[in-house]
Amino acid sequence: MFALLSAPLTLQRWFGGDTAPYIVSTIALVLVAAAVVLSWRNGHDAPPIDPSSRTSPTSHTHDLATILVAAAAAALLFFTCRAWVVQILTIPIDPYRGDMLVVVREGLRRFFAGMNPYTIYHVPWPAPLPYGPMLWAPYAIPMLMRVDLRFLSVAAALLVPAACGAAAIASARRGRVAPAAGALLMLGAIGLSGPLEQFMAAGHTPVYWPLVALFAWLTARERWRAAAVALGLLVVARTTMIAVVPVLLIAVWQRDRRQFAGACALVALAIALPFLPFALWDPRALSYALYGSYESVIKTVVWPDPTVPHTIGLTGVLLTHHLHRFVEAIQVAVMTIVYLACRALMRRGHAPVALMATALLAFSMTTLWPVTYIYFDVFLLFAAGVLAGMPWLDTRWSTSSLVRGWATAAAVAVVFVAALGAATLRLRANERPAITSRDEPRQASIVLLRGAISPVMVDVQIGGGPAGPQRMGVSLNGAPLEAVEISAGAEHVMLAVPESLWQIGANTLDLTAAAPITIRGVTARPTR
Repeated sequence: MFALLSAPLTLQRWFGGDTAPYIVSTIALVLVAAAVVLSWRNGHDAPPIDPSSRTSPTSHTHDLATILVAAAAAALLFFTCRAWVVQILTIPIDPYRGDMLVVVREGLRRFFAGMNPYTIYHVPWPAPLPYGPMLWAPYAIPMLMRVDLRFLSVAAALLVPAACGAAAIASARRGRVAPAAGALLMLGAIGLSGPLEQFMAAGHTPVYWPLVALFAWLTARERWRAAAVALGLLVVARTTMIAVVPVLLIAVWQRDRRQFAGACALVALAIALPFLPFALWDPRALSYALYGSYESVIKTVVWPDPTVPHTIGLTGVLLTHHLHRFVEAIQVAVMTIVYLACRALMRRGHAPVALMATALLAFSMTTLWPVTYIYFDVFLLFAAGVLAGMPWLDTRWSTSSLVRGWATAAAVAVVFVAALGAATLRLRANERPAITSRDEPRQASIVLLRGAISPVMVDVQIGGGPAGPQRMGVSLNGAPLEAVEISAGAEHVMLAVPESLWQIGANTLDLTAAAPITIRGVTARPTR
């Protein structure tokens, strides 16, 4: 499925065409999802797997297979993590590439100052904070630690690949070659996905992907109340997850009707309670940020964009043929059909996780805002559901044991990211900063890598010097500094940047001059 996200560009290179490759990819994705769902039976009633059991007594062959699989998993995790870390250290947080993390960062700064984060920000265009607290609040951890926000994104995105590695090793230990190969294949598909790697530079959604995995594992083990809480929190993180709620409730009704009322109450509370403080704080601001601005922005700004038809799903096709008025009606019709099909297939013993991922896929294919990254949630839900049926998650585990397994995978991901992040920053410490100019040469953005927090003196070398005196605006990571005066003919501008504005990782120094200037280079030296 991850490979299908790159299929349209490949098809265009091979056969040409404008929107046809996206239509073909959409059909292929639907067929693959249908095949997966129809072949995926509910394994909850199968006999439990003994964690100590193997297909045969311990042998040299099993030990060798386990070593080889472990080496392959470690190598894939290493290259995946390294590629994602290099991506975030090369490309800075930049609103022109994606304003999602910029809005999250500014919302957290406002929240730390004791103000309501749900307001309008200028990034530099006006934009609200359109996300629930389960998406933006976790980014407070790296911000308080003075670390690039995207290190958390990479660690969160690495959890499912780390779980794939654990599942492959556990399967190999039991002599189950096919599941081990399948887990490694999933790890490679996720880790080598070009669109996913590119998304890491500007992506905001990876922060809740660990919760997607936990929800899948709880659902596969029919821990309905815990799954209801996890799903409610996912809705708070990403409103598209509301598409999964009816399927969960159908599953609870069919599998354990006594827990239905409790599941309904828990999912409702998990959705409502995180929003409650902000609803009491300023209900109008919250309503506008989450819903009021959504439709108007999509229909007036997003839909006229010529790139929108070049997306997988039905929305791009409808917009290409100027059938804008049918987008919402078709989504309602498609989701109704999907829910009825889920109810029927679940009665026939098909896996609830697969049907939930299908509902999310249908919603993503008919959403008002068709973007590639919404499919990552779908594919990770499928992958996490497959992992739930592998030996590394014993079917007899309690909810607390499942959470411990989930936490172990998270710990492995954090260790990988911390180690590779520190090593990469050390290796690139003397790298020449990248300079990007915009709006003729009046604006420049410089990426400065920092492996430690300290006050820094920044030397900006100007080519030729300005013809006359002027002022230059300066900001670091979106926080403005005092403007500096540049005298006529000056070749150097020295900036004393305080320690409080730096972060570990990529820092963006933005310079805005009153008249065109040429930046020849930038040197940053710690002052202690």
